[in-house]
Amino acid sequence: MSEPNPIVCNFTLTYSPIQLERFLLGSSLNPGTRLQPIKVDNLVHITSEQVTGDLVDPYISEVPKSAQLLSWSLKEGVGSDSSLIKSPELNYVQIYSLDQNQQRLTDESYWKDYFEIDENSTIAPNGCLYQVSAERNKGKVISIGLKDRRPDLLFGYGILFTVKIKGHKTVYFCRIDPLVSIRSTGPSTIS
Repeated sequence: MSEPNPIVCNFTLTYSPIQLERFLLGSSLNPGTRLQPIKVDNLVHITSEQVTGDLVDPYISEVPKSAQLLSWSLKEGVGSDSSLIKSPELNYVQIYSLDQNQQRLTDESYWKDYFEIDENSTIAPNGCLYQVSAERNKGKVISIGLKDRRPDLLFGYGILFTVKIKGHKTVYFCRIDPLVSIRSTGPSTIS
């Protein structure tokens, strides 16, 4: 008998290839690097599908206590010209604590109170938790499990993704930075 599917809180990053191409090619910005990516918060719309299936504004989204997995994916907007952008890839999600009462360092033991740390997780010396795609979803979906019993946490995250524009050899490094609140009490779902 197989295990039931986990309850997932999905974050979908939707972009317009036309707007993204115009911004990347029409601005005086360089293509960015992994260390200094181009901020594209205004060009990427994030939706969060909660456990209930409701879509919410995820700029300070709440992850309900019943959620068992956080998942991020990248997709083209509806009605867009898919011939412009090629090879979009999620590189990593960088999670950083905004907990004002940090009594201890945000090291591995800190993050293990909230997340299921696995072979796709890295805790950097700066205290950030980095999560990459599992091999089967390389560049398409990034997921991390949540502990069943966890304290509340307000965290920020940055997502680094790369795109190529057809007819150009340049790889563009882009980043967005929203906030999320993980719930340990209150309603088990968001309505």
